[in-house]
Amino acid sequence: MNQVVGIPRGMFFYKYYPLWKSFFDNLGVLTIVSDQTNKQILNDGVKHCVDESCLPVKVFMGHVLDLKDRADYLFIPRYTSISRKEYICPKFGGLPDLVRCTIKGLPPIIDTEINMRKDKDNSALAAIEVGEQLGYTLYQSVQAYQLAVNDYRLYRSRVHNYELPHRIINNSKLTTLNPKTLKILLLGHVYNVYDSCLNMNIISKIEQNGGQVITLEMFDTRQLRLLAQQLDKPMFWQYGTYALGCIYSVIQQQQVDGVIYLSSFGCGIDSFVEYMAERRIRQHTNIPFLIISLDEHSGEAGMNTRLEAFFDTLKWRCRNENNISSYGQCVYDS
Repeated sequence: MNQVVGIPRGMFFYKYYPLWKSFFDNLGVLTIVSDQTNKQILNDGVKHCVDESCLPVKVFMGHVLDLKDRADYLFIPRYTSISRKEYICPKFGGLPDLVRCTIKGLPPIIDTEINMRKDKDNSALAAIEVGEQLGYTLYQSVQAYQLAVNDYRLYRSRVHNYELPHRIINNSKLTTLNPKTLKILLLGHVYNVYDSCLNMNIISKIEQNGGQVITLEMFDTRQLRLLAQQLDKPMFWQYGTYALGCIYSVIQQQQVDGVIYLSSFGCGIDSFVEYMAERRIRQHTNIPFLIISLDEHSGEAGMNTRLEAFFDTLKWRCRNENNISSYGQCVYDS
């Protein structure tokens, strides 16, 4: 059929791209992906998006602009929920409409809703609907989706083995856990953690400072849900459940040397999840905790200084004593 489906490299790209890429491949549909985020994509997104939108949405708009003249369809599913009895940020539900109302001259948008709040099989139904829109039979879509789920499980097993999702997807260098390296939990939404331009290459900076990154996606989600039951009541947001379950795991096992929470300025979910995470780390451990907020300003000096001070604290604690305050960073003269 020679149809080309464009997939913007933003929002849930680093969470579900391997699943949908495999699904389209199994159908015989050609997919293209927007370029990795760069200054042009960021600036275009900021220019075409309302000021009140968060940075990840602005970046996503830039990726749509990068694809709009190169694809027959744009794949922008309308995510409502990706887990039972929980929701995700409403910006995902409105994303297809925001794109349509903002950018002119777009190809047709495949905006199938994915809502697993009541039915965990809804994603399969969504895949069937996508296949129907592209002219494929029910049988073809079901077969393609089943194969895609198998491929996605293999991808997830690699992530659980401490491989970083963006490096798997981009076929760049892979890392394995080194027991002698400082372990840093980099906590945040996938669209903040794995977009190197948006986060000013923080993962490479952590590695250059002598740290090794562990992310939320490397944890067993079933275990995180069990740990999150320590909360007074269930979280409304799926990300909050996993993030706080991850914090409880760190408290119990003390398996990291430091925690960095990466958030977007103006993110409603981050505004309270980061507070809850920091409060628990401060109360129950002496693990240093650092919050870094991202916005569209691209100056890296402030981030570099804070990371260097953070690692100075970690290394001092390892070399000399472990009672250096985890409530702030101290910079020592060389």
